[in-house]
Amino acid sequence: MAILKPKVQASGLIDVLGMAAVKQVEERITSPFIGNATIKSGLIKLVGGGVGYSVLGHNRIANVVTSAVVFDGAEDIMAAVLGGMGNGSDVSADNW
Repeated sequence: MAILKPKVQASGLIDVLGMAAVKQVEERITSPFIGNATIKSGLIKLVGGGVGYSVLGHNRIANVVTSAVVFDGAEDIMAAVLGGMGNGSDVSADNW
């Protein structure tokens, strides 16, 4: 079942930068509809990334896009679970 086993991988810094760009765009598009940093939004993104991986194929661009969505889903779940640990906007190098 490929939906439950998406391959999250980067072949270099270009892929990582692509994933970061996709993640930013994807968050801005999906947040009004499914929220962000919640278990619900994380599960939807994980499933969406898994479906995308099985539907889009296994080329480099599809891998970058689906990896970004899966990673964002995992990040949403961890943000919801770890909750009050602060976020990047209020943490500086001197105050962490």
